[in-house]
Amino acid sequence: MTGKGSISKTKKTKYYSGKDFIKSNMLLGNHLLNASSAIIRKSAIQDIPSNYTKLRASGDYIFWIELANCGNVVEVPLPLDYFRRSSSCVTFRLHASGVAFEEAHIVYNRLRELGYATGYYRHVIVGFRLWEISKSTRFSSADIKRHCLAIWKKETRTPRLDIALCYFHGAMRKTGRIIRNLW
Repeated sequence: MTGKGSISKTKKTKYYSGKDFIKSNMLLGNHLLNASSAIIRKSAIQDIPSNYTKLRASGDYIFWIELANCGNVVEVPLPLDYFRRSSSCVTFRLHASGVAFEEAHIVYNRLRELGYATGYYRHVIVGFRLWEISKSTRFSSADIKRHCLAIWKKETRTPRLDIALCYFHGAMRKTGRIIRNLW
């Protein structure tokens, strides 16, 4: 920040409309990993629905989507703070119990309502979740894993195509980053 309260421009600072930030960073997961790294105006929070407070695993994820959907976002991708996550934290337990994937489905439905999870992006999101669940070994039982897969498989008639589109999307994003870094 400069002395006048505006953000000083660095080579890595990125400016987004909130909608572009969601499309670029929030469709496949919560890009804001630590709330202490965000600075927001109190007035921006007043119009956000409070239903995110009922979610244990994805409340912050849906909160950031709702907030970004209301305005603009500035991203300063520098290490401004540090945090650690232990293997005994709530995140791991919510993943093992399947709650994280059930709530990710709630977030997906909200992204659909807002118009972000449509067409190609719908397939990418569903493919990512199916891939993530199928590769995970952290579920506490095979029944929980099957339950989570069933939730996400209801969203598609072509799960393998969705997973393939997820891989394609990731490759295109990586290629774009490499090309941008060349300049």
